[in-house]
Amino acid sequence: MKRRFLEKAHQALGMTSACDLYVRARRIRGAVILMYHSVAPPERRIHQDQAMAMPEPIFAAQMAFLSRRRRVISLDALAGMLDEGQSPEPGSVVITFDDGYLDNYEVAAPILAHHGLPATVLLATGYVERAENMWIDELYGAFRGRTQQRLGLLDAAFDLSKPTQRDQACQLAAGALVPASRAERAELMSSIRDQLEPRSNEIRLMMNWDEVRELHRRYPNISIGSHTREHIDLSSAPNDEVVKELSAAHEDIRRELGFEATHFAFPYGRDSAHARNWLKSHGYRTAVLTEPMTLAQSASDPLVLTRLEVGQDRSPGRFAYHTSGAHPSLSRALFLGRA
Repeated sequence: MKRRFLEKAHQALGMTSACDLYVRARRIRGAVILMYHSVAPPERRIHQDQAMAMPEPIFAAQMAFLSRRRRVISLDALAGMLDEGQSPEPGSVVITFDDGYLDNYEVAAPILAHHGLPATVLLATGYVERAENMWIDELYGAFRGRTQQRLGLLDAAFDLSKPTQRDQACQLAAGALVPASRAERAELMSSIRDQLEPRSNEIRLMMNWDEVRELHRRYPNISIGSHTREHIDLSSAPNDEVVKELSAAHEDIRRELGFEATHFAFPYGRDSAHARNWLKSHGYRTAVLTEPMTLAQSASDPLVLTRLEVGQDRSPGRFAYHTSGAHPSLSRALFLGRA
């Protein structure tokens, strides 16, 4: 109930523009960094984990709003301001995409270009090299297209014809796959597919390198960064695996695109001090995490920047509020410390 109340309050603050008045009155400076994954047309969304797939009309409306009411800056521009000890102007927003979905090129890029908005796409380069769907979408597809209803998973048995058990099984599988190595992930996914025998209607959701090159050529306002090679949880991986993931992705981008990446996104938003030290020593200018979102300001560590994950359930009012710069300080002031 408290969460629903906060959501309604945020929506009201955004719809009335009270948040913009608050930012001006308090002279709040700083940038909100937005995180997207996929901007999917309907024929692809049905094959994806719904939490990752933003419908095209909602994304288009959000970009139109940003072009009218906010100041969208590139991640390079933000890095330059932080290097100089400056805070971005009020209402500044940075747009980022994780993973490397094909619709970033085919759907999102033309919308961004129409409004003249910059963005950064952060690639899981192993998935791009193989043009292989992200494991979360593969898992979703296996459950959605299943022809069998029984699943044994991590010493537990589930009847997937029962919605509660289906949801529990999916959450358990996702929880096990997040910290897994690529080999462990492949083994578990193979077991799930063998048991569920999903219908074979999978389509390619990720870019390949030719498409990344074309994205970079056709849309100069979109920069490319790194998101590791195999989307491994760096917070739980051994240090040698961390270095392997970072260096392999860095080399992939240098080899395929002809330049060295300077922006990075931590998979699952999970930080790693060892990774940050490697990034700093190899010239990376920013590294982004996930929520809880805070404004990127002069005192921010550019290798520990947090983002706001934009889901399809974020109403226009809440989107206006969360991109105004008023959040989270106004929420804490009004709601007894709750943001």
